[in-house]
Amino acid sequence: MTGSRVAVVGTGYHAPMKSLATVLVLAAALASAACITDESSNVVRARPGTSQQTYGAIVQADLGAAWAATQRVLLFLGTGEPKIDSGAMRASAEVQGAQVTVQVEPYNSLRTILRVGAKRDGVEDRAVADRVLGEIMALIQR
Repeated sequence: MTGSRVAVVGTGYHAPMKSLATVLVLAAALASAACITDESSNVVRARPGTSQQTYGAIVQADLGAAWAATQRVLLFLGTGEPKIDSGAMRASAEVQGAQVTVQVEPYNSLRTILRVGAKRDGVEDRAVADRVLGEIMALIQR
């Protein structure tokens, strides 16, 4: 967007488009308690019904690759067979004593949203969720 400008009506001020985008991203992030961002600061609001303790990322991978990586990681880290719902692209397993659920969603044709939640005895377990998310992201990057 080089050279794109936004005029602020009545002030004679023309802000660069990138500044406006930054302000909008920050406003959206503050408005959403549970959001997932990627490295280029795109914000994805949590869907209705999504746990506020859900963490995730937008990854540079198509939906099929992200889904395959999710299943492999849960099979490797989990205790027993993971529960797989291919239609909903949701998988869950017990990892380090916590119940982990991973949701894989399309973002666009080249990127995918990974949402990871982990609970132990009804309480969120951020460390386990972060580990599972990290392992999935590492496998995708290989």
